[in-house]
Amino acid sequence: MKVLGISFVRNAEATLPGALASMASYCDEICVIDDRSTDRTSEILRTHPMVTNVLSIAPHISGDPWHFSESWLLHLLYRMADLYEPDWVVMLSADERIEPAATLRETLVNASVGTAGFQMHLCSMWNDPRYPHMVPLMGQARSLAVRIWRHHPELISSGKRLHNSYAPVNIKDFGRIEFLSSLEILHLGWSSLAERVEKADLYTSLDPNLELNEGVPYDLGLLFGFERHRIGELVEEYERRIEHIRGGPDSTDKVFG
Repeated sequence: MKVLGISFVRNAEATLPGALASMASYCDEICVIDDRSTDRTSEILRTHPMVTNVLSIAPHISGDPWHFSESWLLHLLYRMADLYEPDWVVMLSADERIEPAATLRETLVNASVGTAGFQMHLCSMWNDPRYPHMVPLMGQARSLAVRIWRHHPELISSGKRLHNSYAPVNIKDFGRIEFLSSLEILHLGWSSLAERVEKADLYTSLDPNLELNEGVPYDLGLLFGFERHRIGELVEEYERRIEHIRGGPDSTDKVFG
C-alpha cells in the first residue's frame, strides 16, 4: 500500500516542520506546492527526506494573498498525485495534523473496497492567553472534512477561487465516504480571537459578496456568530459566561480541565 501526502503552503516555517513530521509517520512520499514563500519554507521542504517533489512558484510574481486560485492549486496537486499512482492520498494544510497519526495506515489497510474516502472531525485548537476558554464556551470549533481518499486519475476540484473542499468534488463517483470517529484533524490556524478577526477581514476583502462562502458572512462564521463590529459584545458575553461558571459549585479550571 502506498500513501501519498500532498499540500500547498505559503510562508509556513512556523508550523511546517511539525506538519511534515506527522505526515511522514504514515506517508511513503510527500508532494508540495510552495506558493511564493519568502521565509524558510523552501529550505524546510528541500531538506526533508520524505518530500520528494516540490513545485515552487516564484515569490516575485505577486505578494497578494491567493494570487493563484485555490482550485488551480488543487488541480496541480491532483495531477502531481497522478505521477505517483498511490493507493491513498492524504491532503493537509501546514497548520493541520491528523491524530492519532500512528493508527492511520492500519485504518487504510483495513478499508473496505467500496470506500472512496474518509471524513473526520476538524477541530480548531484554541490557545489564546487573554480568552483561554472562548472555545468551548462560545462554540465548539468543530466541523467535518474529507482529507483522505483513494487515488483516481480523473479527480477534479469544485473550481472556486477559495473555500473548495480539499477533497475532489467527484470523489463520491468512485465509492462511499465513511466517517472516522477514531481520527481527527487538529487545526492550529485559528487558535486566538486576533487570528480569527484577521482571517475574517482577509476573506471578506477577497470575497465581499460572499459568493464563495454560500452567502455566509465570514465574521459570523469565525467570530462565534458575532459581527465584526460587535467584538466588544462577544468579549462581554464571554466574560459573563466565565463569571457564571465561577459563581457555581465548580471552578473554571475544573469545568475546562
